[in-house]
Amino acid sequence: MTASRRALALAGLMTVVVLATGCGVQLPGAAGVVGEARVSDAELNDSVIQTQAALVQYKQTPVSEATLTQQNLTRLVTSELLAVAAQRRNIVVTPGQVDRTIADAEAQAGAENLRTQLAVNRGVPPSALNSFARDFLIQTAIAESLLPGGGTDAQSVAVEKYLGALSRELDTRISPRFGTWDAKQLAIGPVPDNLSTLATVPVIPQPSDLPTPIRP
Repeated sequence: MTASRRALALAGLMTVVVLATGCGVQLPGAAGVVGEARVSDAELNDSVIQTQAALVQYKQTPVSEATLTQQNLTRLVTSELLAVAAQRRNIVVTPGQVDRTIADAEAQAGAENLRTQLAVNRGVPPSALNSFARDFLIQTAIAESLLPGGGTDAQSVAVEKYLGALSRELDTRISPRFGTWDAKQLAIGPVPDNLSTLATVPVIPQPSDLPTPIRP
């Protein structure tokens, strides 16, 4: 076999191998990557299991594992993204602020009801409540720094644009096993047929999830 034929044969073999393994660049052991931070498969799986347990505890209708996986992955990756944003914009959220925000939410909705609604509607397990509240406070601070005194809708748009640009800069990715990223909608889309797309995941906590934070 000539050198040129060997090269063609090798190229053909590599094509078969790539197609057989899904055509996409995989993230071994990681469900998502934000810059140098990684969301491990183990962390994602543990979060999904905790959310499932919470739904059982609160006697709620089971949610599909696929939905819980998507919800938890968006939250975990977005949390890493918000951490970078907070560092860059010199935003500091104290444990006291987190505690007060949760206390306010519990006073309005009831402690168990708050945890039930977050588990059902957002896929947030009780163990992640502090992290979710901290991300909410970071998001609120970013919104105010980007558009001081702006309306809620305008600030939300500003935050989404900022996080979208930041996620692209940091080469934020999710494993194509979990879907594709729609940058316009800031949401995870369906798994691609060829599993070739890596995705950014800046989905942020909604203002309605927790009350307006108390400023220190």
